[in-house]
Amino acid sequence: MIKIVWSIKDINKYQTGNLPDNAIKIETPKSVDELMKKALPIAVILCVLLFAAMLGKTIVCKVVVISPIFILVGFALGFLLLIIHEWLHGIVYPKDADVTI
Repeated sequence: MIKIVWSIKDINKYQTGNLPDNAIKIETPKSVDELMKKALPIAVILCVLLFAAMLGKTIVCKVVVISPIFILVGFALGFLLLIIHEWLHGIVYPKDADVTI
């Protein structure tokens, strides 16, 4: 596993400035799981909008704008490319590497 070396010890000292009295600090997710739970509704809405746009174009043009097989091919290619992407991370940051952030 790679070792992450944080170059910033306390992020709060960099988050300075004059804010208005009514400013509210943004609450960020504490974990990746929380982040995914918050991002899921946005992803679902965007996917529904994209499919609705394709359906609308199909209805207006009276021609199928995308074949369902290509949706499956796209998901399969995306999955394979995700694996390749993570494999490249393994090459760039080998096991026990020190990574400075």
